[in-house]
Amino acid sequence: MAATAICAELVAGTACTGDRKPADFDPAAAATSLRALGSLAIAGTAELGPTRINVGARIQSSPSRITARLAYPAGRELVAVGYRRRGSDAWIQRAVVTTPGVITFGLPLLIFRGPARVPYVELTPANTTTADMLVVPFDPARLLDQLAQSKRVVRLVGTRGSGNSRRLHFSIQPSSSDARRLGIIEVSVWTTTDHIPVEVRVSTANAMRARYTITPNRTAVRVSAPPAAQIDSPSRPLPDATGPYVEVLTHVSSIGSVRVLRAPGTAGWTCWKLDATPAAPLAGDVRPSGGVCVPPLGAAPDDGFAIPIDTDANADVDGLGMLVPPGSRATGLRIDASPVELNVDDDGILLSIQPTANPLALITITTPANDVLVCGPGSITTAADVNEGGVDAATVRAAPWNCITGDIADLIAG
Repeated sequence: MAATAICAELVAGTACTGDRKPADFDPAAAATSLRALGSLAIAGTAELGPTRINVGARIQSSPSRITARLAYPAGRELVAVGYRRRGSDAWIQRAVVTTPGVITFGLPLLIFRGPARVPYVELTPANTTTADMLVVPFDPARLLDQLAQSKRVVRLVGTRGSGNSRRLHFSIQPSSSDARRLGIIEVSVWTTTDHIPVEVRVSTANAMRARYTITPNRTAVRVSAPPAAQIDSPSRPLPDATGPYVEVLTHVSSIGSVRVLRAPGTAGWTCWKLDATPAAPLAGDVRPSGGVCVPPLGAAPDDGFAIPIDTDANADVDGLGMLVPPGSRATGLRIDASPVELNVDDDGILLSIQPTANPLALITITTPANDVLVCGPGSITTAADVNEGGVDAATVRAAPWNCITGDIADLIAG
């Protein structure tokens, strides 16, 4: 049956052209319909290349409750990540990565190599929002809300079944800039004739494909905290400066003046902050001393870098500071695809200060051992992502920076 006939049959009186969606399909309204069901059960699979794992969740909107087994692509590996949320309390289960090529996703405690000493991390308010980005592909109401706020193309692909079992199949594609912001390339939704979603398929920017069914959950979702001995809790003392902050680098340009300060921290960590004119507050988990603290760098490529300096979205300059092996070479691109001259000093400190209207969008680093590290905000990981345009400054400045190492970075860097 032609798409125009489908539109005329199923949604009488609405405008339909070619294979476009009926004019009254609204992702936000569909999300509201899902929340009105009370709580939902999600069950399906996620795939990355030949790897497939089972995923599932129990989701309740009010009061907020989530217990889930999610999938996360780390390089070429797909790992299962446990997630629990109860109101403002949230816990994420660390995943162990066994192959090279780690994407940090702005949560340095999420993915690591080797066995877990403490399997769960209790999330602080500063990183709960970032962790929620893991949940979006598997929370259909939240996913549809995100799509409703984006520029998008929606198509009515077809139908299946008959009578009460008839399902409408919609394809939703966000614009290229919104796809980068969301990390979502395409979403297929199967709905009832009343536009209540019953099945979702998601294709993400990091090549993961997930498909799951949605059914009403007949009981309230109950979420218990993991045993206290299994939680790395922010209520425990976290690393902070144990000595004075000392200037280690100064940057002066027409944009402003920035002093990079470093202090010794707990258990061998180092803590970093900026003294900048104009103001440049840092994003991330800022400690009581005013700095962001990072652990000692390791010898492996995926342990040999850190990003202690990332100015927040409201800063008056766009600042990024990385710790990399001394002797590394670095190149960068701004969002207008213009090149950036980047220098790594003798201590392995790389500092970029850019105007807020044209922030840094990509860094490629080659270490003395010829290991390649590619970093970008959100889902930007290649020069093509920048060169094709559609990247806006506000999205870039708000997104956490991701870094890819190993053979995947070699492939991206060409």
